[in-house]
Amino acid sequence: MNKDAYKTMATHENSFWWYVARRKIIKKVITGLSLPSSKILEIGSGTGGNVDMLSRLGDYTGIEKESLAIDLAVKKNPKTTFIKGSIPEKLDEVTETYDLIALLDVIEHIEDDLTTLEKAQSKLGANGSIVITVPAHQYLWSYHDVTHHHHRRYSKKDLRRLAKDAGLSITYMSYYNFFLFPVVLLTRCFFKIFKNRTTDDVPTSRFVNGLLKKIFGAEALFLPRLKLPIGVSLIIILKKVTE
Repeated sequence: MNKDAYKTMATHENSFWWYVARRKIIKKVITGLSLPSSKILEIGSGTGGNVDMLSRLGDYTGIEKESLAIDLAVKKNPKTTFIKGSIPEKLDEVTETYDLIALLDVIEHIEDDLTTLEKAQSKLGANGSIVITVPAHQYLWSYHDVTHHHHRRYSKKDLRRLAKDAGLSITYMSYYNFFLFPVVLLTRCFFKIFKNRTTDDVPTSRFVNGLLKKIFGAEALFLPRLKLPIGVSLIIILKKVTE
């Protein structure tokens, strides 16, 4: 992502509806599946918005390639360990194994997503799990994806193939951001038709932000007990294939 995007993220990730509701859902999915999580590695830790949530579940370490992002993360989390380096190359230098590895809206930013997942798999403990979230549906591609330097959006078929090729098995997969999907679809279609280059990073009012936060966050009531049939994003939990 560009520097302005990181600064926007750091400023709004504790209040912007998408970040807040997504963390709520991710935490519910992780804790609901009773995953072992004494040692946690977040690949692509960004500006540290997920540190508080993940560190409550175990001993946290983050990897991030951008110096600006790490600087912003350290300001908010001065006692947290962050490793600077590009993904997937930096994973070769990681010597420890982890009970939980998180890639939260990260692999869409990486050109070689398969090698990234293969290397993450090699750092996973025998009974550990990988949690991944990604943007869904290539037909939702928009200027937002361009400004955030995405290489792709994913379908369930894409993630199944990626997991299989990386030697991982799927224990849970679902769409999420289900309730707002029609709104996002219509908005993205409008932007495409009229070649509008507006991004949807920050809402225009506190009321709208609060409303979207409640609507999106309500999905934590259903996940992971249910699997939603459609959504703006996907969440998947992976384990090593046992012989």
